[in-house]
Amino acid sequence: MRVLHLLPFSTFGLLAMSAPAPDTSTDLPRTANTVMIKNSCDYDLNLAKVPGGSQVTPAVEKLPAHGSWSVDFVADTPGGSGFDTSVKIALGDQKPEGNLSITQFEYNYITATNQVWYDISLVDCTRNVSKDEGGGTHCPGWESGLRVQSGKACVAYECAAQEFCPKQVYWFNNYDGKTGAPNTACDVKEGVTFELCTEKSSGT
Repeated sequence: MRVLHLLPFSTFGLLAMSAPAPDTSTDLPRTANTVMIKNSCDYDLNLAKVPGGSQVTPAVEKLPAHGSWSVDFVADTPGGSGFDTSVKIALGDQKPEGNLSITQFEYNYITATNQVWYDISLVDCTRNVSKDEGGGTHCPGWESGLRVQSGKACVAYECAAQEFCPKQVYWFNNYDGKTGAPNTACDVKEGVTFELCTEKSSGT
């Protein structure tokens, strides 16, 4: 099931104030106009980039252990604006599409404001249940932490290793249309970087 949570850019000011940036000890590398995914896990992963509204089966790409993947979201945005994109990430022996055991990194480039929205979604892999009920155990990278960063003035989100973190990620599918949801936006020149297995991060 594909669930996208990115809200219209008009709500940016309110949402950006709803969750303070966590104190991350290591800044992630970022490139202007680029979404990067850093796999700091000790195992390979598979990913599939799924643009909003696409009816085409996405290509599966390998994300090797301690490797990275990136895309220029400005050049990659069809029609120029407003297309939500979900990057679905599965274990290296599984396909992301049609799989509930996926971590999702989501972004949306808005040309009108020259901003990119971003969030982390675990609603599929948590099975919409709490940590005590087993939520999180099927989410690649969660066992060693997940995070996303953009510019220093923008909100960062981080879920520490094996943490129940519904204020930092979409853990339950119950935020749509509500304030306080764990997503925000930053200027495209700041870039956005997501990371899996943050406890094992080298920061580079």
